[in-house]
Amino acid sequence: MLSAMPEPRDGSRGWVFARAAVESIAPMIGCTPRTLHECVKRDRIDHSERDGVTKDEWERLKALEREVEELRRVNEILKVASAFFT
Repeated sequence: MLSAMPEPRDGSRGWVFARAAVESIAPMIGCTPRTLHECVKRDRIDHSERDGVTKDEWERLKALEREVEELRRVNEILKVASAFFT
């Protein structure tokens, strides 16, 4: 019966099958379909099969943001100390 369905031009038929697979597999492994979908999406991003920020890039970005914040705090301390000694 499914082979009789025409293939939509926008590829939505594949999406419907992928969604059905996620919804049927998720309960078998003890998670929600949304959780499984997010895990699959993250894996596809990490393996360059989908656009997005990889986990390694995200972790590096967070580390750089923490470093910038620490440097700003140190800079403020140095400004106060400099003003105190001038």
